Amino acid sequence: MTRKPNPLFQLTRFALMGIPQNAVSSVDVTNQCNLRCHHCYFFEHEQPENLAVERWRQFFDKLKAEGFPFFSCSWVGGEPLMRQEIIEMGSRYFRRNMVVTNGTIRIPDWPHVNFKVSVDGVEARHDRLRGARTYQRIKRTIRDAAERGLRIGIATVLTRENEGELEQFVEEWKDEPLTAGIIFEFYTYMEGQPEADALWLNYEERDRVIDRLLVIKEKYPKLVECTRHTLELLRSENCRSVTDNCLAATKMLSLDVSGNQKEKCILGPKADCDRCGCAVPFWLRSFDDMDPETIGKMFGPTAGKYVKYVRPLRNLSRRLNTRPSIQPPQPLHQITIEKAGNS
Repeated sequence: MTRKPNPLFQLTRFALMGIPQNAVSSVDVTNQCNLRCHHCYFFEHEQPENLAVERWRQFFDKLKAEGFPFFSCSWVGGEPLMRQEIIEMGSRYFRRNMVVTNGTIRIPDWPHVNFKVSVDGVEARHDRLRGARTYQRIKRTIRDAAERGLRIGIATVLTRENEGELEQFVEEWKDEPLTAGIIFEFYTYMEGQPEADALWLNYEERDRVIDRLLVIKEKYPKLVECTRHTLELLRSENCRSVTDNCLAATKMLSLDVSGNQKEKCILGPKADCDRCGCAVPFWLRSFDDMDPETIGKMFGPTAGKYVKYVRPLRNLSRRLNTRPSIQPPQPLHQITIEKAGNS
């Protein structure tokens, strides 16, 4: 496994240089999945053929020879654990790894990986979206992984269908043995997806959900993994400053199952950037803003405490940097959809 540099050294280097190009990566591990969730973005796009394990090894070796940073990688899909050999090999190149799984396959014994299980709401909601009895199955998967000391948490996409159950959902999971927290993000509108209008929360609705998330975070600070600054960036008055200058599009390398760079971002070409709720660009901006809580989650709590000392270096670096400054946000692409039953 790649040796981890000193976190304070990493923080100082970041303060001087900003987020390195391609420091954050994602890999679509496979074009296969054992579920068909009706809101999934992945199968909205035509998928190429899977790349063989040895071809991936050659690809990573080539990147290594070219000085690729190999800082962080999210292993996604499809269902990534259907091709575990790819992750087992490829994760050794990266300092940090996260696997996003549907939780129906036993979690491998990879202590260097952070696992996130996709959960879409309370049991009835989740099983309707992903299949009967999958909810209890993933609970068993999570408990088993926690018993083995693995890092495991939840990733939840909030939609118009499940946001009303948010507090109930949190109360149900707060006593489960999650060794990592819950990442909440919002459904990103996918062009051409039949369910898009029914799933996407407009900005007023999203702002109200963010208010509720912040209350929950105050009550369960360790359970809600999203930082306060990241949630604030998702608000209607802030979000376009993020998506119009998207660091996920400019700094992140997203690879499809054949090892080709994906069009647009990790979500693919049909994602509507004006209506993005993906956690990645907002987390990257929070990181770039040197938010202490966000820095602490990446480099450790000690680094978070040192932010106030190195932030002047970041401000100086930005003034000296010749790259174009962040562009002012464009007006919101606001779409208000009346809820069912309203006239």
